[in-house]
Amino acid sequence: MDQHLLAGVTDSLQQIQYILVRANSDSKGPKPKRPEPMRRPGVGGPKKRDKINEAQAETLFKLINGGAA
Repeated sequence: MDQHLLAGVTDSLQQIQYILVRANSDSKGPKPKRPEPMRRPGVGGPKKRDKINEAQAETLFKLINGGAA
């Protein structure tokens, strides 16, 4: 339990630092990457998402633009 709480505190501090850097940097320079959450003990890593194929992309495009699938 202590390790999960410590990971939560670490994630919060990294988010605050990221927001502070983004707020105080000019828009012309490179933007910092959003910090990755710290891995929790006993929890697997993030799941990989499959990329969509052309047919799925076309269906999604139609749904977004108000057409029926």
